[in-house]
Amino acid sequence: MKKPLQLFFTFFKIGAFTLGGGYAMLSMVEKAVVDQKKWIPNDEFWDMIAVVQSLPGVFAVNTALYVGHRVAGRSGAFAAMLGAIIPSITIILLLATVFREYRDQPVVERIFKGIRPCVVALILAPSLRMIKSAKVTWKTAIIPIATVLLIWWCKISPAYVILAAIAGSLIYALIISRRETARLRGPEVPKSKRKGGRVMIYLQLLWVFVKIGVLGFGGGYAMLSLIQHEVVDHYAWMSTTDFADMVAISQMTPGPISINLATYVGYTTAGFGGSLLASFALCLPSVIMVYLILRLFMSKRNNALMDNTLKGLKPAIAGLIFAAGLSMMNLQNFPDFGRGQYNISVIICVLAFVASYFFKANPILLIVLSGIVGFFAY
Repeated sequence: MKKPLQLFFTFFKIGAFTLGGGYAMLSMVEKAVVDQKKWIPNDEFWDMIAVVQSLPGVFAVNTALYVGHRVAGRSGAFAAMLGAIIPSITIILLLATVFREYRDQPVVERIFKGIRPCVVALILAPSLRMIKSAKVTWKTAIIPIATVLLIWWCKISPAYVILAAIAGSLIYALIISRRETARLRGPEVPKSKRKGGRVMIYLQLLWVFVKIGVLGFGGGYAMLSLIQHEVVDHYAWMSTTDFADMVAISQMTPGPISINLATYVGYTTAGFGGSLLASFALCLPSVIMVYLILRLFMSKRNNALMDNTLKGLKPAIAGLIFAAGLSMMNLQNFPDFGRGQYNISVIICVLAFVASYFFKANPILLIVLSGIVGFFAY
């Protein structure tokens, strides 16, 4: 049991002190797993990150599961996963309890008026960075544009858009692979609201977050559009303003942002039991896929079919994130837009976007500064 306990405390410490989501934990995981504990060689670690990034689900959980299984088998995977998610679940539950108690206070409302437009900017910025990293060309630009229009303008469920993107990417990959094969071989001849009691709400939470875990390619930010569609548009468990506040709180707490979001939604919808159920449901697909698929991915990580599939999928994920940001551009989050001489909310959003996209400013710092501006401006 020595190795599983070491894994638990290692990932517990990482989960408790990592702000900014799953990708922010990479440097801490590398230092602990590769440099200090020497559990995994450096080359294998980065190969593992490339594979984990291509899987749906929670990036931080996928990473913890792989490292834990690699070091100490199933018990190690379970211990590492618990260590990674317990800090975020505990902290978000405490914050959610306090926030629900004091959210209607004038001071709190003024602070969040400054924070909400900043959250919109923090969602838009990573989507553009992802488009840049995916090396989108004029030919493939139609993918993120179509994704944004289908979700934001046509109000089509992000789940259907993701499935279509996966299918299209696979078809594209197969066509490219056949062309490569032909080139090598030479030329050949030719919306409802809450219904039922607590049990029904539990079942709805389980279904919603399992589905998000299965379709959530790209990590926490890519899941935002999926969560917003289900929580705000379909089940009407909260308003757009509540959702923006939830994203802000999730950004300000340690651990994976998607776990924070699931915990918060579950708690506000069905109490403590709902928070645990939503978090469990979100992590369940990651656990299953890591065990069933990760070994296959590791053996074929340089496969051309896999690379070409991701070329089509990544721009769609970027469009998914961008659509989530556009969906939050409304008068609830920008209350002074067009109503006065100074549009404070628009200025906050623009400055936060510039600081995040061009200077990669710490999102926690931007949220805190935006809250201060909101306190004095409103």
